[in-house]
Amino acid sequence: MKKFTKLLTMPASDWALVLEAAASLLISRMGLYFLKFESLQRWATRAKGTKQSVPISKLIWAVMMGTRIVPDSTCLVRALALTRLLVQNGYESRLHIGVKRTDGVFGAHAWVEYDGREIADSGEALRFMRLCSWGNERGQP
Repeated sequence: MKKFTKLLTMPASDWALVLEAAASLLISRMGLYFLKFESLQRWATRAKGTKQSVPISKLIWAVMMGTRIVPDSTCLVRALALTRLLVQNGYESRLHIGVKRTDGVFGAHAWVEYDGREIADSGEALRFMRLCSWGNERGQP
């Protein structure tokens, strides 16, 4: 009940950010099924914002809150959505996909880096070998 009460008392700007994050999560999740990955990757990395108006920690928080609205959001869905929000708010970032093999079992993971550091993933990426990366297109035509 406390969590629900806390949600109800959130400022309108926080609600708007969470809904924007949820929309990005939903587009990312559905896009993986219905779009070519290149199209989805371009959508996530194309710049619109130029001013760093919302702190990165708040964008990460919004994506995590958005996963409550869009359940079963994989690491790739979360990374695409976070990249989109970062770009829209003027931050340059890189989306990475990595792989690992442990005891014959293949694993994959997606994460986002800002300023050369992994964000929103508490060190999970360190266990994966980077396979591919994309930066945002901020400042490019």
